[in-house]
Formats: sequence, structure tokens, C-alpha cells
Amino acid sequence: MILETTENVTRAALRELANDAFSDYVLPAPPMPQAAFDDMLLQRGFDPALSWVAREGDTLAAYWFVGTEPEAQPNLSYGLSVGTRPRFRRRGLSMTLWQRASAALKAAGYSEHVLEVIESNDRAVALYERLGFSKARRVSCFKGPAPIETKNPYRIEQVRIEVALAIGKNFREWAPTWQNADPAVRNLTNTMAASVVYDGDKPIAYGIFHTAYGQVVQIAVHPDYRRQGIASAIIASWAKTFGNEVMGTLNIPDTANASLALFRSLGWENHVNQFELSFKL
Repeated sequence: MILETTENVTRAALRELANDAFSDYVLPAPPMPQAAFDDMLLQRGFDPALSWVAREGDTLAAYWFVGTEPEAQPNLSYGLSVGTRPRFRRRGLSMTLWQRASAALKAAGYSEHVLEVIESNDRAVALYERLGFSKARRVSCFKGPAPIETKNPYRIEQVRIEVALAIGKNFREWAPTWQNADPAVRNLTNTMAASVVYDGDKPIAYGIFHTAYGQVVQIAVHPDYRRQGIASAIIASWAKTFGNEVMGTLNIPDTANASLALFRSLGWENHVNQFELSFKL
């Protein structure tokens, strides 16, 4: 088995490998088309020089994809996706790839590596814990029908991404996981929409929305304006503008009571929970 970085591997080959590795995943999903796969890599800061594959002959057998954002998060790296083709499992390839990836990350100056794993995927959770990862927090994912637009006394405006992110930092009470963090939003500016709610000239809420997938990426309301349906109004405005009938959100910490209450109030289903795991390099 040969280990190598992904620098000289085509995106098409990486996509085929990942789709096969996830073909029997605990959370069923159709094969990812190339455009969606490329968007995922872009959003999550895919770093070909720090991502690794295992190859047997001409066949890619397993991978550990790494995301980095050197300017925004110079000490933190991300396990963007990890997988092994079904016929190559039980050979310790994930462990071998992690040994190579972690050594390269440490040599490059990174001090922490984070990733998420579905809570019910006992085998994967056990693997990461054997590798030395620890649970940082438990997060929940929701999906459901678009909310119906209701009367809202405040003005909602679509704004530039940077404007919304600057305002949002004042309202957020918890840090988004990697794929919802500010760098990920900037990486996919062309498919992200940003909204700010104003009371007169005063910004009182903001949100970021992934239009292609109907995903609420970030949303928060000023403490003095909560419990007035403002966040629901933002989400309803996105559904109306972009035509989303089914919407969702990823990785809400189980300690974020106000955010959890929001998505439950919309009637959205908590369809999966994950652990955010951390490894100190």
C-alpha cells in the first residue's frame, strides 16, 4: 500500500473514492456529483498538500482529507472527510493515514485537528477515540419545511457577506463548527446569501444562508430583540426569495438552547446528531 498526498490526484478520482467509501454510510445519501463535491472542498478549505490517500496499484483505497484556513485559523486544521472503500476496510488504513497526516500537520505548525462524526456511528467514534481524539461538544442537525412568512415590523435587507459577518460577531453566543465558520462562508460567496434586520438604522439580527442547499449557515438576534419571531422571519424571507421548500441547518451545539428552540419551533426534525472531536497535535 502506497501513501501519498492528494496533490497529483484528480478531483474526479477523489470524488469517486469518497462516493464509494460512503456508499454504505450510516446516513444514506446519493452519490455526490462533481460540482457538489468541488463546492464542499472549496467551502471547507481543502488542502491537497496536507490531505492523504492510500493506493494499492492503480486503485485509491482510503483517504484523509484535510481543510485549512491559514490566515483566519492558523493553528487549526479540519478533518474534512475520512473514508475507506468497503473492500479495503479492517486493514488499519485510517490509522496509518492519520499518522502520516498528523505528522505533516504538526510539522506545518498546526496545533489542533477537529472533525465531526455521527453519534450513532459507533465504529467510527471508537476509531477516532483510539486515535486519541476527544469529544469537544455534541451538535444537532435539523431539517424541515420552509416557514410561512409572517408579519414582521422590522426591515430585512440582503447585504454583502462581509457586512453581515461583521454585524453577526456582536450577536453570536457560540462558535460555529468549521463548515459554518466565517472562512467557509467567504469561500462560497457566490452561493451564500446574507441578510440583516434593522430597527431604524440599528442592526438587530443577521443570517447567512446557503442558497443551493437550503442551509441556514449562521443566524443570531440581538439579546434585546429575541422572542419576537425575527429569526423565523429571516428564514421565511430566504424561502420566499430563493424558492426553498425544504430547509435545514447543521451542527447546533446541544448547549445552544435559544438556537435549538428556534429550529424546533419551526417544526424541523432533529434528524441526526454528531460529536465534534478534537486532537491536540
